[in-house]
Amino acid sequence: MHTVLIVIRDPEVRASLGGIITESGREVVSVGSCREARRRFPGREYDVVFAEARGDDGGIWGLVNPTCQATVLVDPPDEDPVDGQLPAGFHARLSTPFEPDRVAELLDGAASPGDASPDQTTEAVPAPVRLLGTSPAMRRLKDRIRCMAPAQAPVLILGETGSGKELVARQLHESSQRSEGPFVAINCGALSPTLLESQLFGHESGSFTGAKHRHRGVFERAQGGTVFLDEITEMSVDVQVRLLRVLEQGAFHRIGGEELVKPDFRAVAATNRAPAQAMAEGRLRSDLYYRLGVLQLEVPPLRERLEDVELLSKAFLEEVAIEEGVAKTLTPATLDRLREHAWPGNVRELRNAIYVAYLMSEGSEIPPEALPVEVLSDPPSQEPVFRVQVGTSLEEAERNLITRTLHSMDGSKPRAATTLGISLKTLYNRLKTYPPLPA
Repeated sequence: MHTVLIVIRDPEVRASLGGIITESGREVVSVGSCREARRRFPGREYDVVFAEARGDDGGIWGLVNPTCQATVLVDPPDEDPVDGQLPAGFHARLSTPFEPDRVAELLDGAASPGDASPDQTTEAVPAPVRLLGTSPAMRRLKDRIRCMAPAQAPVLILGETGSGKELVARQLHESSQRSEGPFVAINCGALSPTLLESQLFGHESGSFTGAKHRHRGVFERAQGGTVFLDEITEMSVDVQVRLLRVLEQGAFHRIGGEELVKPDFRAVAATNRAPAQAMAEGRLRSDLYYRLGVLQLEVPPLRERLEDVELLSKAFLEEVAIEEGVAKTLTPATLDRLREHAWPGNVRELRNAIYVAYLMSEGSEIPPEALPVEVLSDPPSQEPVFRVQVGTSLEEAERNLITRTLHSMDGSKPRAATTLGISLKTLYNRLKTYPPLPA
């Protein structure tokens, strides 16, 4: 599998070029800076590199390996294309908007992806997985991952958007006997049904207009490893039928092909929808659900593990500091504000908030006012009030206070403990002694 590196600041420009290259059957590593490429994919080698000519983050040439076949200069969209001699080291120039035929012409210098043998297949090598969190919810999740990792059965990961489902899938892969094999992730909701089918199962040369080369899909590329099917409920029903057949029979044909392909991979899928609701709405076939959901993992939303916010915040801040080259710290008041936020966007929202706060703070300390406005503008809580009759025992009054507070917090024990001014351990000990009140 031949790999193309894209280093472009603008995410929309990266996505546009990456989509064209992906359709040619090549793997794409797309980043916004050379520093990001070095941090996320250390030691990775590339066959073709598309990059803007920028030297503000260490230079592109530290990423170009000796076997790289071509380096293409991409003119930024906000600048006029420059004619004349190319800067030293570049083989060609590409301007926006991208013309697929021109991109294909530049890629044709590399060998066809179909010519690669299975042992040449490689996938992105990310930094070691760090599934951060010491809360009871995260400890339970990590325990379940350890139990499920040795199995070969598919796993279905449930969780809200931004809660870290792909990170859980990577941890599951790295803890399994397939950890030496590739981890191949694909977002089922990001591609049209036709393109998704081609990306999953591959296609033969000439099988449809524009199919100039044989393309090996993710199932083949994941030989001996794991395929992560993100947002499985966004996959069309027709593709779900074919996926189910692969999972049950362990074989398939590439689009336009007659050769029977028998890949060896473990399927891990994820969705942010409740399976029962997805099946009722016709978004998820019940037979596919029962095949994929043999084992299930549920990723807790961040609001249910607020005690992990400080650990996560400091880890994200360290990542930004390494990338930007300047260390900063979060003030106690900032950490308090972070712990008070409900985080509807979960861990992804927290990561973004830390990044924004880092950029908005001028000194070495990050004050609360540097946080995004949505974090600072949480409305004051309007908690319900309940009455305690005179003569009620202290034990009964405490039971009412704890269970009613827990109910008003939508069952979030960390938030309830914070509101009550007790430790989470104390709350758990109290709840063991009596059943919760009915809603």
